[in-house]
Amino acid sequence: MQFFVSNVAICIEGEWLTESTQIKKSVGYQKQYEEPYYFDSNESLLENNIVFAVKKKNAKIDSVCFTFGIPKELNVPYSLKDAQLARMYWPEVLGGGYHYMKLNLKFIDNQNLVSLFNCHLGRGVVGDSFVDNDFTVTLPITNENPKKKNNIITIQMNLEKWFDGLNPIDFNLYTKGIMGIQEVMGKISENGRSAFQVICN
Repeated sequence: MQFFVSNVAICIEGEWLTESTQIKKSVGYQKQYEEPYYFDSNESLLENNIVFAVKKKNAKIDSVCFTFGIPKELNVPYSLKDAQLARMYWPEVLGGGYHYMKLNLKFIDNQNLVSLFNCHLGRGVVGDSFVDNDFTVTLPITNENPKKKNNIITIQMNLEKWFDGLNPIDFNLYTKGIMGIQEVMGKISENGRSAFQVICN
């Protein structure tokens, strides 16, 4: 699974802080990414961090906010130079830019056989125009322990909610994938709005 998030921000006592960096810690070196931020399930949790520098001591975090995917103004074809990110390219005939998410699954189909379901999200096509399937997620911080300083906030993605939310998805219908099928991509993107939760450490 690979995906992008953008426009990451945290709200601290009513004020939004938007300046953040993503640092990938690999063997022997660190790599710092500009937006959009890239996540890969093949990397450990420690390699998938976004870091904010909060100067105010004992500041209370009210909420976190981000765009899942890449908003139109950032989703520019060939703008990401890193070779790993370039593999996330989205076909120009489908609007160009980059995948928001690649999630390749196996499931037991109606014939009791192992089948593939490739959930690739990006721009969609409706008639002669393109649809941006990115969306904004805002998560309130409600379970902070006032006696404990929270240096780490984990945003957990619940994979099942992409497919069993408002729009249940039958994998059997899409064994050739959903890339370019806006009707399905739109439903999955709508489900994704409720796929995230905050865990305070």
